[in-house]
Amino acid sequence: MCKSKYFIIFLFLFVMNLVVKSQTLKVGLRYEPGILMVDNVGKSELTPAIFSISGNALFTPVEWIDLEIRPGFVSVGEDYSGFDVGLFARFKIIPTSFYLIAGINNHSNKEYSNNSGGSYSKNMLYKSIGIGYYFDTKFNVDISYYWTSNKNFAYLKETDWLTYSKIIDKQLDGIIKIGLNLSWDVL
Repeated sequence: MCKSKYFIIFLFLFVMNLVVKSQTLKVGLRYEPGILMVDNVGKSELTPAIFSISGNALFTPVEWIDLEIRPGFVSVGEDYSGFDVGLFARFKIIPTSFYLIAGINNHSNKEYSNNSGGSYSKNMLYKSIGIGYYFDTKFNVDISYYWTSNKNFAYLKETDWLTYSKIIDKQLDGIIKIGLNLSWDVL
């Protein structure tokens, strides 16, 4: 709990520093559907993540880089849902409209449980890398791959309903997300 408070304070100070020094500032909305790659009891599953939306602020301190902060919310059923906050850097490939994107994202998974399993209440820190394209100054699209070393996010209870019971963890191997971003100039 204490680590997440320090992370939020760091993000706030980082953003305030960039606002004072940035050449441009944009704010916008981002829709980010994706696919979760889950290891469920030794079987690989692909789970669609349809509801993932966030706000964002983009700072451009120099022409070839955009720094971005993204607070948002994601919900993929009962096992994987909660608030996200991320810091990303977009490196423009000049003179094209393409860019490389890299960053970190903290997901605060909500706890849920029932008789057959549930999800863990925990923070999961992801690393991310991807590529994107600016269609114009307001709209861009990117595709990114997210991974974490903190893979256990949910569990299943295996039981014979008499004496035997064990908990089996579900692991998140990675996430592929397509980001649709619309933003407007503020400064």
